[in-house]
Amino acid sequence: MSKPYARVPSHADVEYVDGKLRVAAGIIHRAAERGERKEGWLKTVDELLDRRLELMGA
Repeated sequence: MSKPYARVPSHADVEYVDGKLRVAAGIIHRAAERGERKEGWLKTVDELLDRRLELMGA
């Protein structure tokens, strides 16, 4: 089971950089620092990656 990492909007741009998942403009880190909890936000990096692949049609 995936460990919770941070909550990020499902529409956030994500990419792999140096083998690490990054989110545009550092939103994943800012949201985690603020402890934000928003309805409909993804709970784990795995969910984020799954959503990104879904949007890409993979």
